[in-house]
Amino acid sequence: MSRRSAPIFPVRSPLRGTRCRWLAPASSNCKSRPMGRQRRWPDCSIKASRSPPSCRRCAATPTCCSCSGSTIRMLIAVPGSCLIHMSSLSLTRSSRRLSWHSSARTLSSSGTEDLSLGLIGRRGYANIRSLMVVAVILPRFPLAIAAGGRAALAEGPLALAPEPGRAPLVGEVSAAAEALGVAPGMKISEALARAPALKLIAADPVAVADAWEKVLVRLESVGAEVEDGGVGLACFEAGGLGGLHGGSLDAVVKATRSALKLPARIGAGPSRFCAVVAASQARSRRPSVVNGADQLSGAPVTLLAHNPATAKLPEQLARFGITALGQLAALPRDSVADRFGRAGIAAWELAHGNDGPLRPRRPSEPIDETLTLTESASGPQLASALELLVDRLLARSELGGRTLRAATLSAHLAEGGTWRERVVFREPLSDAFRIRTALSLRLALLPAPAQALRLAAEQFGPAAPAAEALFDDAKFRRAGRLSEAIGQLRALAGPQAALRVLLAEPDSRIPERRVVLTPYER
Repeated sequence: MSRRSAPIFPVRSPLRGTRCRWLAPASSNCKSRPMGRQRRWPDCSIKASRSPPSCRRCAATPTCCSCSGSTIRMLIAVPGSCLIHMSSLSLTRSSRRLSWHSSARTLSSSGTEDLSLGLIGRRGYANIRSLMVVAVILPRFPLAIAAGGRAALAEGPLALAPEPGRAPLVGEVSAAAEALGVAPGMKISEALARAPALKLIAADPVAVADAWEKVLVRLESVGAEVEDGGVGLACFEAGGLGGLHGGSLDAVVKATRSALKLPARIGAGPSRFCAVVAASQARSRRPSVVNGADQLSGAPVTLLAHNPATAKLPEQLARFGITALGQLAALPRDSVADRFGRAGIAAWELAHGNDGPLRPRRPSEPIDETLTLTESASGPQLASALELLVDRLLARSELGGRTLRAATLSAHLAEGGTWRERVVFREPLSDAFRIRTALSLRLALLPAPAQALRLAAEQFGPAAPAAEALFDDAKFRRAGRLSEAIGQLRALAGPQAALRVLLAEPDSRIPERRVVLTPYER
């Protein structure tokens, strides 16, 4: 068994729940297996004559490793602290004892020295066994979707127009507009003064959300657990993909690029923020790797905007003349905390390469209902359309009795453009009345009459428990039998098996528009 293919065994550390990792290459005929916290292996009675050197910060020491006649090299790595390289651990058959040669060297966390163990390698290289995070950035993604493709971005200075009802500020800008001094978040009047030839593109949040969902699905097809960092940014851990794509980081990046089929910037690093910095510095066809805090020093502080906790800090830091992450990392932690609070502490930790674990999303089958309105609707007509959409969505068999945790309400406006609002319920809901009440508050924010309305389920909760009456009630028993009968009918004939009459436009001069049929509420 080669050293690079040797297994990695975790060792518990008493330092705030962190976990050290050590690598012990064994020979091909060694069948020993670890036994948790015990210091012995099941197939070996060999004991160490002297305890090995341990990390002073985490006090972690390996248990007992056994492999007759082989030389064992070990590594203890604690994220954010130190690396201790313990070499020349030899074992002889005659003495049947382990002999430690304490030649420990303290290494920097940047990994500039080749440890020949596959965890942290030379600068610019990372093995798939490292705890590497891959970041994928699609620059100017909302603008490219709204403009009809990336080819349109080369036609001239372009910028996203503000959504209806929002502040008059430009959104994403093209490279030509950025060269003329136009920046995202700038007032429209100032942007037009700097670039008179600037062309404003109507925002299309619905198309952008649909296109970004397809991108996330393509990344998940590689086998990765993807964290959605917002439109244009996605992260995932590459450690579990080695067996699928050849065992190297380059193979994972190649598989990711072929699955995306879009020009993207890809970077890797030991944490999320390091990977994002690497991706922002990478070229379209050349991925980049940032191995630690030393390589973050020259990055601009504007990259802190990718983290929601520090999104507002770059502008404040620029007022103090702090433009690079190295300047922020050189400041005392207490001083940064006194001036900027929790956001400053989070930014200081990011500048040192420390970040929290990824939070991948849970892939789910999209369930949505769309209603095309015959005329531009608003007011009571939209309320009736929303009631119809909620009934249809809850009648879908794909729900399987689950509750709704979050939903998205979107509309195509009569004046052009789209509108989209995401609603997260306080608790998982399955009652149509409570869902309509929560969604109607957001529907009142619609800036213009709508031509089409769509309701989509985003997150699901546990199955709703069966309701039971406190007392023996005949009316409650009849409602339960009716609900069970409706469920059986829908299982046989679909959601349209049991319908009820809903007043849509009672005062309409066209009889067909006065009432509509909607799925019966169970």
